Amino acid sequence: LDISQEVFIKLWRTLPSFRGDASLKTWVATITRTCAIDYIRERNKKQTFSLSDEEEKEVEIPDNSEETNPEKAYEKNELIQGIRQAVNSLPEPLRETLVLREFHNLSYAEIAGLLMISEGTVKSRISRGREQLKEILKSGNFL
Repeated sequence: LDISQEVFIKLWRTLPSFRGDASLKTWVATITRTCAIDYIRERNKKQTFSLSDEEEKEVEIPDNSEETNPEKAYEKNELIQGIRQAVNSLPEPLRETLVLREFHNLSYAEIAGLLMISEGTVKSRISRGREQLKEILKSGNFL
């Protein structure tokens, strides 16, 4: 919520300076990315510790008879968590481009504009990220 509020404030303040060189979507994503990185840097400086779970995880259990088994739901949740950990173990540049492409469905051009890198670099990072992710998942060393 803090990041969202900061993004909207920055968008409001900088809207008059938006030239239209990039798409509005890319411009908003760039500001959002910058705010998120700033927030993480500030949070890491403070080094606070929580006594409770930082992330509350919800597992969606489908309503068909095969998937209502709690054991299967647990296994599915474990798999999802493992994949999430595998993705998070990638180096930041590879993880960032892969997530933008696979989870946010951005085009190579949009990613290049957002990260201020060439499309060739985007393609290379996505390819290397997929390869590394494949190796991590094959090895089973992601849990």
